[in-house]
Amino acid sequence: MTLAQIRSIYPELSDISDQDLLEGLRLKYNPSISSKDFADQYVKNIKPFEDFIIAGLYGSRGDAYLNKGNYKKAAIDYARAKHDDSTYALGRWHLISKTSDTEYYVDAQTLDFSKGNIVSLWLKSLYTNTQSYDQQNYQIDCSSRKIKSVSATSYNSLGSVTNTGGELDWQSINPDSIGEILYNGMCQN
Repeated sequence: MTLAQIRSIYPELSDISDQDLLEGLRLKYNPSISSKDFADQYVKNIKPFEDFIIAGLYGSRGDAYLNKGNYKKAAIDYARAKHDDSTYALGRWHLISKTSDTEYYVDAQTLDFSKGNIVSLWLKSLYTNTQSYDQQNYQIDCSSRKIKSVSATSYNSLGSVTNTGGELDWQSINPDSIGEILYNGMCQN
């Protein structure tokens, strides 16, 4: 891989100089080669490494993080999958919980951690008896353990809109609720 490709897959390396990054790679993977020879090989390496497999592996690892309740790490790996392969098709809705009559899915493409303690995501609640569903955009205040619905749309089993709703006030998160599952996934890891 080129250094640019390594940096796109691992954005946390962006603050490390090329020289330090190359030296770290050399020490880890091929310490028997001199620093100069190792660096010279990377200077010659200008053709990007094309590998569709890496994106799929990041996507799968993102799914594993999501299943374990660590939505932030899942979002990082989903973003890495897209950076590695712009054609990678990230599935949108991922099951996070279910009850006897409802399945809850988060939208992996809208997990947003960019505003500090206020995080947001979209949730789909599928009512299995009727096949109707709701989609809600939630914001969660991690510091005060509160949640609010920013917008909501209800659909019938045919996918037609039956109701829409606007922003609601902040509410405390109830124990053993879908709100607590979302709070734990978005804020606790």
